[in-house]
Amino acid sequence: MAKNFSGILWYMLFYSFAYFTLLAWVLKDKKDIWKSKRLWLLSLGVVFSLSVSATYFYISPIVHSLQDSTHVYVLRKLLVNIRNIFFVALPAILLWKYLKSKGDAFFWFSFKKIKFRTYLLFLMPVVVLAFIASYSASFLSTYPTFKPQLSSDFLGIAKSCWIWIYETVYVFDFVWVEFLFRGILVLGLFSVLGKDAIIPMVSIYCFLHFGKPLGEAISSVFGGYILGVLAMYSRSIVGGCFLHMGVALSMDIFALIKI
Repeated sequence: MAKNFSGILWYMLFYSFAYFTLLAWVLKDKKDIWKSKRLWLLSLGVVFSLSVSATYFYISPIVHSLQDSTHVYVLRKLLVNIRNIFFVALPAILLWKYLKSKGDAFFWFSFKKIKFRTYLLFLMPVVVLAFIASYSASFLSTYPTFKPQLSSDFLGIAKSCWIWIYETVYVFDFVWVEFLFRGILVLGLFSVLGKDAIIPMVSIYCFLHFGKPLGEAISSVFGGYILGVLAMYSRSIVGGCFLHMGVALSMDIFALIKI
């Protein structure tokens, strides 16, 4: 328990540094904004959610009950990708009336100002780059995120089925990623920070990608900024979900083809 608590604390320091350092920079001439209760509630809520989610403390007791290591792999991958249902979705439902602003769609999930043709223009070049990257050893050491050779016929379900069950869970997890970063940190704080909400969000979003391939970490800065701007103007996270899911799924598919 103490180890889990210290892990959460370290992650909170890590993500707080990422967010509040850049927030201090954009607010250097707007010191009164620091008095906003909404700013502290939402920003620290995101930091805490990311920190608890990152420790994976809830997984070990479950997976250790299994004897077969290949079964452990399948279960662990599934649990990791459904964690945000508990650490983001359920708390957000309970607190939604405090998160939203007047006129906001539920969970900022609105199609009104979404033009998918525009989002396709952003998606296609990234998919092409992902295809090119799939020929590199560093890319294939990370992707696909679900390695078929390490899995099993868990619960009597064939490996090939588990791949697509996992991919479905995996891509839908990005709904909650968008909700945290473009939803809460941009749209939820827009009434407090305006366009200044974007830069601190990009910083903490980049820190989330530490440990991943360098190209992916760097691209998260540009991608996070673009997604933040698009969310701000559309008042919706739908476009970001579409782009994020498309990029993530394409990288996994290209890697699976290479296996």
